[in-house]
Amino acid sequence: LFFFLMRRGPPRSTLERWSAASGGYKGQPWDRPVEEVVFDVRCGFVSNSRARSDYGVALTDDLSIDEIETARLRKALAAAAPW
Repeated sequence: LFFFLMRRGPPRSTLERWSAASGGYKGQPWDRPVEEVVFDVRCGFVSNSRARSDYGVALTDDLSIDEIETARLRKALAAAAPW
């Protein structure tokens, strides 16, 4: 996921480009705090389906956390890790 900020100036001026990508959390995706994943979903940085498959966070249609399913998903992701 990339975001770009570009500024244009007069001809022959310097062009600035800023970008930010996801993946800034240190550690395993399923260890990331659930509230941070929910925040990313609400902001549109992560889809609901990616929150589920990558981070093991199960959300309802109104983006509330399904605690039981989240615990199950995170346990399964940790067990499937090759390390």
